[in-house]
Amino acid sequence: MPAGTVDASVDDEWSFAQTLRHLVMATDTWLGRAVLGLDQPYHPLGQPHAE
Repeated sequence: MPAGTVDASVDDEWSFAQTLRHLVMATDTWLGRAVLGLDQPYHPLGQPHAE
């Protein structure tokens, strides 16, 4: 990817980086919390849906 496109947002949608961070958060929620039952399953890079 060209420099700067990872953080570019198009039509008010999440950028590529934000999307990957949200997938980290979703995986932590599903696997870490629901499946493994961890009390603190979230990685610091994860990004919650904040609407």
